[in-house]
Amino acid sequence: MAKFSIDVNGVGDVQAKIKGLVKYRPMIRSCIVKSLADMKNRSEQLTPEDTSELKKSAYQRMNGDLEGIFGFNKEYAPYVEYGHRLRNGKFHPANPYLKPNAEAQAKIFKKDCEEAMRRLAK
Repeated sequence: MAKFSIDVNGVGDVQAKIKGLVKYRPMIRSCIVKSLADMKNRSEQLTPEDTSELKKSAYQRMNGDLEGIFGFNKEYAPYVEYGHRLRNGKFHPANPYLKPNAEAQAKIFKKDCEEAMRRLAK
């Protein structure tokens, strides 16, 4: 059986930096949870309402420690967001409600995370 060793310089520095990031996990998680709630609340105003079924199908959940999911359960949700062709050949135009919500939240999420990091750095 052969024995060998590898010596890599700087690994300790990288390990220390990675361990230092662990303190940010709860802060990032709280920003994600807040963003999901914000998007759910904003969907009340942005989601088109015909029968209210699409609006009622909005959901949010954490998917692991640092990932969240927000969306709609109705099978016709993409057709409302992007538009669709009718049986008579005419095109029903898009009525975007998810993309504007995500775009608005991206700015808020960034601001929330920056503010939390500033508080954490003090």
